[in-house]
Amino acid sequence: TITRVSAAQQKQKTRHDQGLRSERSFAIGNKVLMYKASQENSRSNKLDPKW
Repeated sequence: TITRVSAAQQKQKTRHDQGLRSERSFAIGNKVLMYKASQENSRSNKLDPKW
């Protein structure tokens, strides 16, 4: 059973790692959209832009 558990864990890790996005690099002066995650769980910001 221990070998099956470790095999299943390795299989899940492989699948998870395949779905990860690689880091993007930006040059100084590039315009990018920045997501404001801090606004997700704070007070109601119904009319505030999230991007």
